[in-house]
Amino acid sequence: MRPRVPVAAIFSLAGAQWYDLGKCEPTGTVSVAEVHGNADQTIAYDGGATQEGTYPSAPTTITDWGTRNGCTGAPMANGQTYDIDSQLPGNETSVQAYQGCPTGIDVQLWTMQGGMHIPTLNQPQWGEYVWGFLSAHPKP
Repeated sequence: MRPRVPVAAIFSLAGAQWYDLGKCEPTGTVSVAEVHGNADQTIAYDGGATQEGTYPSAPTTITDWGTRNGCTGAPMANGQTYDIDSQLPGNETSVQAYQGCPTGIDVQLWTMQGGMHIPTLNQPQWGEYVWGFLSAHPKP
């Protein structure tokens, strides 16, 4: 049996999760930010398959985390935009945040319009975005 490690928050760039949610069983709530380009051809924004099996879309992944965390609302645009990929014009990334989450929990989808699998990250802003999210969600 694997040891359980307390995790307060996850910040995922172009990641995927299993359809089988039983493969990841958090013992409590976990804040999640999924950053994903909608033109990603490696881990498709709309879901797909790899050698390991199929995986859900980025929006489905966020819905799963919202449900796991007991969020009662739906993901909605919160007005935040970011310039994450320096190869794309302007603030190409928009944020949707789940509504009705428990206090201190955030579940967000950051969609890079036209973004590919590995963006050309703007520095130092990228690190500030990641640290800003993670540090705002410590384990009590």
